Amino acid sequence: MKQQLPWKGFVVGALALGLCSMIAGIGSGLMDNHRICRGVHVNGVDVGGLTPEQARVKLQAALSGQLHQPATLRYNHLRWKMTPRKIGIAFDFPATAARAHRIGKEGSWWEQLRTRLNVMRHGRDVPPTLVMGAQTPRYFQSLTAVVNKPPVNAEAVLQGNAVRIVPERLGVTLDVEETARRVLAALGNGRRDVPIELAVKTSMPQVTARDLADLNVVLAAYSTRFNPAKRNRTHNLRLAARHVDKTLIPPGDTFSYNTTIGPRLEERGYKPAPIFANNEIVQEVGGGICQVATTVYNAALLSGLVIRARMPHSRPVDYAPRGRDATVYYGQQDLKFTNPFAHAIYLRAKVSGNKVTVWVLGNAADKQDVQIVQTQETRIPAGVVKVADPQLPPGKEVAVKSGRSGYRVTIVRRMTTPQGMKQESFSSYYPPQNAVVRVGVASPQAGVLDAPPKVPAASDLAG
Repeated sequence: MKQQLPWKGFVVGALALGLCSMIAGIGSGLMDNHRICRGVHVNGVDVGGLTPEQARVKLQAALSGQLHQPATLRYNHLRWKMTPRKIGIAFDFPATAARAHRIGKEGSWWEQLRTRLNVMRHGRDVPPTLVMGAQTPRYFQSLTAVVNKPPVNAEAVLQGNAVRIVPERLGVTLDVEETARRVLAALGNGRRDVPIELAVKTSMPQVTARDLADLNVVLAAYSTRFNPAKRNRTHNLRLAARHVDKTLIPPGDTFSYNTTIGPRLEERGYKPAPIFANNEIVQEVGGGICQVATTVYNAALLSGLVIRARMPHSRPVDYAPRGRDATVYYGQQDLKFTNPFAHAIYLRAKVSGNKVTVWVLGNAADKQDVQIVQTQETRIPAGVVKVADPQLPPGKEVAVKSGRSGYRVTIVRRMTTPQGMKQESFSSYYPPQNAVVRVGVASPQAGVLDAPPKVPAASDLAG
């Protein structure tokens, strides 16, 4: 048996001790928590082995110039050139260095070691942190004037007697927050050669082509004439017609003229024009809109729609036959009708030249054969009211106000429907206006010269 030489043990021990020292040295350098892990870059700038402060200084020197390089924003065919510095975007170098420093320093000891070894072997590029200044949101907000578009309803238009459907357009709103995020991300990645797409939100219109798909025919149309020289009244006609135009009424729904037109107020664009009140013609804001109501009413009658509410004026009007007018007064008297058909109907209204025209569009399956006849008209003579006037010689008479006959009128609507003939009557009463005469008397007698004003009823009002 050979005797083991003692020096061999010393050699093995020395080698083991050296190996342990080497591993410890490598591990100590690898796990240095005061420096950024080797292999870490920021936008291609090597910051591995640096302290966060050293990395901040290096990054500031290397990257600051990028803020003066232009970038392009894009939306559809539109392009905007901008420079990050000019719109208030800046690098946050301390935050960027801190992010780089955190790599390989989170998780367990083993997870940290594995991350650091992987980064040292394969490398890792960290995008820099960018921040916005106060002017940055204002810049993006300025783009809304070009980008933002309200939704546009689909509409049915007439081409001769044919109905054509114009599709809807989606509304577009610039998403400022998401756009800013995209811009910061693109600039952080150093991609300035590719345009940055703006982020937008879309919104649906209230009426789509699908809602109008069944419209293929004019169920009825009606026109009334006016004097365009009366400018305020003509203005009110146009405004009211615009509110009525493009109104969609689904099956079973009821149209309300007052709801559609809204309050007749100056702040809503209406102007003073003549109306009937207390059997007199006076000025009131919104005068004239009753003519649009009358035109709508006749189009509804001729289309076979179900009339729910309608009242005649206090006196006949010159733009429609007696018995076929409709007066409205916001909050008191309305014009209402219901769509009884299986398909939607759609109103078009237009003021052109000296005419107001209303069309009711619908489906050919709902077209009715409608006839309107006047079956009865009774004339009611005006009376005479004599008022004692001691200022006149006894027996002398002076006409103060002329009288006007009244009428009772009944019209009948006859419709041929799939269920057979249907007949409805509509009655109108126009009260007479008495003449007023002053009569001279020898001494004061009972008599009223001027009646106190009364609050007009809805039927006393007309435009």
